Amino acid sequence: MKLKIRYIHICHPSLSEYVVKPPMLDRRDSIWITPYLARKIGRKLTLTTRETTRLLAKVDVDSLPESNFDRIELDEDESGG
Repeated sequence: MKLKIRYIHICHPSLSEYVVKPPMLDRRDSIWITPYLARKIGRKLTLTTRETTRLLAKVDVDSLPESNFDRIELDEDESGG
């Protein structure tokens, strides 16, 4: 990550203001949708924008549960924890 940031500062200084460290998620019920690089740094429940787009294209809306998505929780066995 440091090498990539240094490259941007040296070769594309006008883009430096857009480079920020991705947030680290403490909550297990959060999913961060972000560009690929942040996924490698955070190592939490993170989806890249490409993965999100691919998943949304394949979702069968009729098969989704009718429950409120804010309240869906995984059992320990399902979450791998």
